Amino acid sequence: MDYRPDEPRRPFEVPPDRPIHPLERRPPSEPTAPNIPPPQYPVRRIEVPQSTPIFSYVILGINILVFLADIATNQMLTQLGAKYNPGIIQGEYWRFITPMFLHAGFIHIAANSYFLYIVGPQVERAFGHFRFLAITFFQDLLLRLPASLLDTILFRLGQAGRFSGLLVRCCP
Repeated sequence: MDYRPDEPRRPFEVPPDRPIHPLERRPPSEPTAPNIPPPQYPVRRIEVPQSTPIFSYVILGINILVFLADIATNQMLTQLGAKYNPGIIQGEYWRFITPMFLHAGFIHIAANSYFLYIVGPQVERAFGHFRFLAITFFQDLLLRLPASLLDTILFRLGQAGRFSGLLVRCCP
């Protein structure tokens, strides 16, 4: 092969009479390894319970139905069922349970329903249906009992105890 300066050179083509510069050398060919498939490890699957959160939706439905009934009866359910300390002292012990389902207004029930819709199914799936039911009712009841002794506000409604219990169980 003759060297002709007027012709363009192809890459890595060196004239025979000229020494090869280190940058013009061909890169060494890398040895190729045989194609070995990656090892097959056994697949471990974790079964996450995918049950329908029955009690979360039942409690949500009861809350909405009680709220609509309270609106229809012109707040009569609120007057008969709110946590009212003088009524509890006179023996109206249902006032410990009924405030769990009563709400003061649309924003109150909307916020509580949203929280129950988001957090309730997660806790119910994690703990099971009946444990979830026990957590919601006993947590609310256990927070309502001491609050009735120390509370100076006459009327109380809502599920603050229930939601604090769900949140405590939901967050590690």
